[in-house]
Amino acid sequence: MDTTPNTRSAVAAEVRASLGRAGRSAAWLAESAGISRTALSRKLRGDVSFTVEELVLVALALGVEPDTFLPRTDATAAA
Repeated sequence: MDTTPNTRSAVAAEVRASLGRAGRSAAWLAESAGISRTALSRKLRGDVSFTVEELVLVALALGVEPDTFLPRTDATAAA
């Protein structure tokens, strides 16, 4: 997966959107996913990439599939 700033930002935006839809705070997510608040804040801003493990933990906490956070390519969007 591409780890450019655009990809980091897109993943962060999807996590933030899911967090908003769940009506939960970043503090709640940090505790639920076992990520420090400082680290989660940097990840939600797109400054630092989420690891695959973190995305799985975030997805579990929010009740969504991990691939929810991944940018869609034309091929996956058409499938």
